[in-house]
Amino acid sequence: MADEERDTFSRVAGRRPVRRHDIEDHVPGPGSIWRARWDDIVQLVLVDTAPDDSNRVRVTPVGIGDEDADETTVVVPAEETELNEPLSIWVTLTADVGAIILDRQVATMKTYRSVDEVAVAAEAGVLRCGYMVANESSPRLAQKKVLEYSIQALTHAACLRGGQGTLQERLKGIALGDLASALGGDTPLAVKLKRGKIALDEPQAEPVAELLGVSAEELLDANPAPPEQLVPIVNDWHRGATLRAVARRRQEPESEVFNHLAQSVLGLAARGERRDEVDWAGRVDTYLQMGMAE
Repeated sequence: MADEERDTFSRVAGRRPVRRHDIEDHVPGPGSIWRARWDDIVQLVLVDTAPDDSNRVRVTPVGIGDEDADETTVVVPAEETELNEPLSIWVTLTADVGAIILDRQVATMKTYRSVDEVAVAAEAGVLRCGYMVANESSPRLAQKKVLEYSIQALTHAACLRGGQGTLQERLKGIALGDLASALGGDTPLAVKLKRGKIALDEPQAEPVAELLGVSAEELLDANPAPPEQLVPIVNDWHRGATLRAVARRRQEPESEVFNHLAQSVLGLAARGERRDEVDWAGRVDTYLQMGMAE
């Protein structure tokens, strides 16, 4: 990212570029531009679809200015949004992300409500594309690689990882005490894992995988699938601000708070209730409220 663009990005992504009454925060919708934020990644994105049943939305990265735009990128003019800056729309990097990672709305497209509309306008010559990358050492190619990494990381953010549901079978041959020792002496967690009630997260998978003599990835793929009712609740945009506030209070990454939330909520449900009778929303909100009270 060039110094000039970095300065502009800081201005529009770090602070509201327009007065609060000009743009009201609401559930992300098509044609709106948001700051996506998760852990150490901050990226402006154009929202392409409304949240689906799992509270995931399709987005595409947005760059301020056209200096980094390549031939696969469409440039919209400054007058298209309240930012009064030309924007580069990286139409080939569209991905689905959890709505909870959308931190703040910064603008709304006036004419184009979807990535397809932007692409069609470019094909018709109404909008122009970026400049062709001349060689592999081009800074614009490097910037695209950064965007590719960022959007991939955001795609996997706030995901309840599930697998084939064979974890309980894999853990049968391990003594409870040995499993608890691998998990830092956490016997209640070991019991829940052996009963197949909760999933391993990545930090937990490493020592357990070493105990079993398999890869951590293999164990993660054996995790039980998360309850379908819980997925849209933990991805709900309305809970994003509170989750980020808890992360700031604890001085932890958002991903760590999210993973602990999932483990805690699933752990409570593992005490014998039927999954279809669990008040998942109540459990999630209680966890976040307790986090704010710490």
